[in-house]
Amino acid sequence: DVSVFAAVEYPVDVYCSINVDYDVINPYSLTEKQDIKNRTEQAIVDYVNSLGIGQDFIPFKLGVYIDDTVPEVKDVKFTLPEAPVVVDDESVIKLTNVNVVIE
Repeated sequence: DVSVFAAVEYPVDVYCSINVDYDVINPYSLTEKQDIKNRTEQAIVDYVNSLGIGQDFIPFKLGVYIDDTVPEVKDVKFTLPEAPVVVDDESVIKLTNVNVVIE
């Protein structure tokens, strides 16, 4: 007999602040900043959803993904999680909350 079990979900909240005004002659408008914030939040969701079973959540790699996906973001600082989230081979990261603040 073969038994199949679902992966254990490991909840993770992602809180970060981003800066988009470094090296910009004309600052972005509030509408543009809201669009950048929304695309950053979507990039976080896409990154976490791409993680497979047993893959650790590493904030640095998420920062690189955000840099590739949302080029307007000049700096990312993570409040949560502050360090990598290590999961075992039978667990998967599940995103519970996303909060992005533009400085």
